[in-house]
This record gives sequence, C-alpha cells and structure tokens, in this order.
Amino acid sequence: MWAMRRLKEGVGMSRWTRNVLAALSIALGVATTAKADERLFTYTYEPKVLPKGAVELEQWATMRNGRDEGIYTRWDLRTEIEVGLTDRLTTAIYANSSNKYEWKPGKAATNGTYFRGISSEWKLKLLDPTADPIGVLLYGEVAVDRREWEAEGKLVVGKNIGPLTVAANAIFEQEWKATLDAAGEIGSETEQIVEGVGGLSYRIGSVAVGAEARSHTVIEGDEKETAVFLGPAVHAAGEKWWATLTVLRQLSDEYGSHERTESRLLIGLHL
Repeated sequence: MWAMRRLKEGVGMSRWTRNVLAALSIALGVATTAKADERLFTYTYEPKVLPKGAVELEQWATMRNGRDEGIYTRWDLRTEIEVGLTDRLTTAIYANSSNKYEWKPGKAATNGTYFRGISSEWKLKLLDPTADPIGVLLYGEVAVDRREWEAEGKLVVGKNIGPLTVAANAIFEQEWKATLDAAGEIGSETEQIVEGVGGLSYRIGSVAVGAEARSHTVIEGDEKETAVFLGPAVHAAGEKWWATLTVLRQLSDEYGSHERTESRLLIGLHL
C-alpha cells in the first residue's frame, strides 16, 4: 500500500501528514479485514457463515412496545453459541427467555418472566455474496419448549458491492402449541408465520449504517394479520466483538398480534 510505504519511509512529510496517513492506513485496514461472521442487520440474515473451526457467542435482546390498548412491553432474550463446522456449514444452539408486562383497562396487570426452551439452527451457504454474482444461503431452525414446538425455514440472498451490502430473506414458520381447557381436555393449536425482510447497509471503516424493512404475517385458523415495519440499522465492530442495533416502527395499523415499535440489539463475541 502506497500510504504504508510512505509512512515507513517518513521522507519529505510533516508530522501532520504522517499522522493523517497513519489514520488512513488503519481505517483501510479495518475496512478490508471485516470478519465474515459479523451481522450488519438484526432481522435480516446475510448469506454467510462462520469459518471452519470458529466459535462465536451472540446475545440477543428484543424489546417490543405497544399493542391495541393499554400498556404492553415485552423483552425477548436469546443466548447463542455458534460453531463453524465447515467453510459452508454453521450450526448453533440458543437458550430463549421472555419477560412480558401487560395491562388493559378494566383488567389486572400481568408481569412474568418465562423460559422459552431451546433452538437448534443450521445454515448452509450455497453461493458467496462477494465471489459469486449473488450470495445464497439456506437456513433451518427447530425450537422446543414444554408445550410449544416451532420449525422455521429461510431462503437468504444478498450481495456485497464494495462497502455496500444488500440482503433479503423469505421466511416460513410453523408453530404447534398444546392446550388445556377448563374441563381438563388436552388439545392443540397451530399458527403459521410468513415473513419477508430486507436490509441495506453501507460500511465506513469499522462502522456501518443502513436500514431494514419487515413484513410479518400471522395466520391462525381463518384469521390473518399483516404488519409492515421500517427503521434504521447501525453496526460497529472491534477486534474481538461486534454489535448491531435496529429500531423498527410499524407503518401499518395492525396492533392485535404486532407491536407499534420493535428494537433489537445483537452483540457478538469471537471466542
């Protein structure tokens, strides 16, 4: 690199010029050595996996606020250990928990913390978002709780164009839940979720700024509700860590099964 060579020589340059070149070299170095396992979005997956043998700890925190009436606040927490099995295949295990506070006019407030079981995630990269014309990844996840089971599949596509990253996901999720009525009869309920998410992010050194959009449809029996969200996404990274925050606001007026705002923070630690 010319800047590095001139910096080492230190010939014909003032101290100010050398300092500027040093800062520029560091910034370029950070920008060109961004790790493949960083996530620039929190709702949208990119078509990339951990390198073989790499291990990462991820902490998720999602805050959801506001429904049709009263007060509604919910925190969803996920703790993940992810392992690169090969340069194309990654697996992970999650522990899930939630805290929910809800109050409606004329009813007593409820507040509780719940363990929501564990999840197993698998990601297979078919095409690389930088080396190939478009990146493609297949995603599968199974979650198990005491009375609830979930299976989720994603088709992930994306492309890296210099400092610009674009990605989109098509998602389908099936949920089964065991029920118990007042008479003690055991039954079951099913729910389907169809979702489309996408993101655009521009990297500037170790920082990236962008936006995410999300369309989320809940289907339960003959009832269906679709909500659309949009908001900014910011990302920062260091040598051993990265963090990404997205804040979404609902653009539609569907508050039965969806919140007015959602905020998600992801923190990753390279182990």
